[in-house]
Amino acid sequence: MEIKKGLNKFVIVDENRILMGEIIYEIDHNNTILAKKTFVNPVHRGLGLARILVDTLVAEARLRGQKIVPCCSYVYKTFVENKEYQDVWDQNPNKKNISCSIS
Repeated sequence: MEIKKGLNKFVIVDENRILMGEIIYEIDHNNTILAKKTFVNPVHRGLGLARILVDTLVAEARLRGQKIVPCCSYVYKTFVENKEYQDVWDQNPNKKNISCSIS
C-alpha cells in the first residue's frame, strides 16, 4: 500500500498500483481546503483507509497552515467525532463566501 499525492487529491494504491481509495479536494480563493469526496474501493472497505486519507489531508493542511471545510460527509463526520482535527477545521465557511454542501 502506498499513499500518493496527485493534483488536488491523495490516493492509496496497492502493490499493483490499483486504486484502493482517494480523497479529492479543492483550494478556494481564501486558500482554504474544501474536502469534496472520499472514496474507498468496496473490496478495501473496513480497513481504515478513509481515515488514513483524512489524516493525510489534515497533515498537509497543518504543514501549509491551511484550514479545511469538510464538504464530504465522511470528512465532516470524522471532524465532528474527533477533537484532534479542531485546529484545521474551518467551522465558519459562510463568513468567507465558501459554498459547499455536505454530500
